[in-house]
Amino acid sequence: LKLKLKLTRKCCIELPPQQILCSEAVEDMLRVLACSPALALVAASAGEKTVAMPVPYNCRGELFLGDVVNASQKGMGADDTTFANCSAQMFETWPHSSASYVSAEKVRSLRIFKPWAPEWPEEQRLFAWKNLVQYVHTNQMKVLLGTSIGCLEDYDKQTWEWTKELLHMIGKDHLMGLAIGNELEIFHRFREELNVDDACLERLWDGNYAWKWFQQVTAEFDSMGYADIPITSVFGGLALAGNTSTFYDIPEARVNTFLSQVSSRYQERFVFSFNFYPYFDPFLKIDNHTEDECKGALADSLCWEPECNLPATTAVARRKITNLTGNPNWRMWLGELGWSSRYTHSLESVMKKCKQFSSPETFLTYYKGFLGWDLSISNASEPLTPPEHVFWFTMRDSYVFGILEYFGFVSDCDDLYCKSVQDASVLVVPQRPAEENSTKGRALGAASSRLSAAASHLESTRRLSRDGDATMTVSAAVALAIITLFAACASTVRHLRRLSAEPTQQAPRKQSSQLPVMMAAEEQQASPDDEQQASPAGLRARGGSPSADN
Repeated sequence: LKLKLKLTRKCCIELPPQQILCSEAVEDMLRVLACSPALALVAASAGEKTVAMPVPYNCRGELFLGDVVNASQKGMGADDTTFANCSAQMFETWPHSSASYVSAEKVRSLRIFKPWAPEWPEEQRLFAWKNLVQYVHTNQMKVLLGTSIGCLEDYDKQTWEWTKELLHMIGKDHLMGLAIGNELEIFHRFREELNVDDACLERLWDGNYAWKWFQQVTAEFDSMGYADIPITSVFGGLALAGNTSTFYDIPEARVNTFLSQVSSRYQERFVFSFNFYPYFDPFLKIDNHTEDECKGALADSLCWEPECNLPATTAVARRKITNLTGNPNWRMWLGELGWSSRYTHSLESVMKKCKQFSSPETFLTYYKGFLGWDLSISNASEPLTPPEHVFWFTMRDSYVFGILEYFGFVSDCDDLYCKSVQDASVLVVPQRPAEENSTKGRALGAASSRLSAAASHLESTRRLSRDGDATMTVSAAVALAIITLFAACASTVRHLRRLSAEPTQQAPRKQSSQLPVMMAAEEQQASPDDEQQASPAGLRARGGSPSADN
């Protein structure tokens, strides 16, 4: 194939008429030259304007991790690195899903967190959008497109204008939904990173800006002809903190109030969406009698049965949606899940001491489990409707809050090969250390702690009453404490009955620390004083909008 290399700013190649495919050798040559391998310019005739055509991009690797189960319900998130710097190199297929006689599974849906960012080069915006649209249309994909809710109204307005432009280019047939806002509940927890102040939080929640802006965006969205397209607002793990039945709801983050408003106003057009990351689970612990081993934490986090970390956390979300709406089948999406292949400074839990926790082997083990996950979150005694759709984060390593994270299949735009290991046999979920293998013992201990907390609350309330202030408020508090104690008893009995019905020889990886995590997520009362302890598994922000001057 005779080629004329044209090393321009966009690093493209010119091909003779009608020839739009590059051989692997040509792609390799271009990558060595640090050029984009994903564009081929087809000259209609000499001297005429060329037309951009995408060449499919896929990182290479001989590792086969299995088929993609429920492939139509799984999509990929586009990180900032990919969208801003190499939009013509988005993944066409799922890495490590092909073997000798098995074709790689195509990626069928895409999450775009924001249409563009002010800090990205404006002159590249339309170029990136055209690449994105060509990628979506060529591969017949559905897109979940995001726009912001934040503390800067001008930023929100600009982002929404960009979103409307991109919506028009993508087209209704390729639109899965519109996500308005991302992880608003964490603003008060990341004040420094997001430049959030008290005035912002008061305006966002008590001033009803989040709810008003959501309605305004939706009204304009509908007027554009998208009234039958699903809408959502994505929340993170902190949204699950609160009491047994409701979502997080404190003055700095009125999640339950907001979700009540949108689900009541828009009914089942609104989809509940969450980002869950076992990687950032603050409740994971180092193995007993060690300083840097984490087999127990990995056993809990890398498995995908209903008792395991991510499915169990999703089950908590499902129960709270049912409690809020009365509908056990209300639509739910998981907007992000993933793992880091190297240690990142955004990992603040004790897991930063464990080298194995942030490694290529663990990354690929988690991804292998994701490929094989059937989305089930039900156990034998409690059937639960699974999430309708889930998104893997992400294509390439990228920056979050200025910190480089390693959640991508490749590191840079021009990487040839996927992250991999030489021996697939190492990609197994580790067994929990022997001394921690008793599920019933762990459940009984956690349940005892739960009952003790309820009893302690009851005793303190009684003591308050004995001190002489026997008002109606105290009487009501006593009644509430008694109800709490009975509820804890009933929940414990149900759980122990469920355990007693299970075989006594259980797989070690099912001996999960998720039970106390779920208890923390469901039972901890949300208040400004104890919100640190109330945070459930997987708290992390992605793709959020800035909220103060940059």
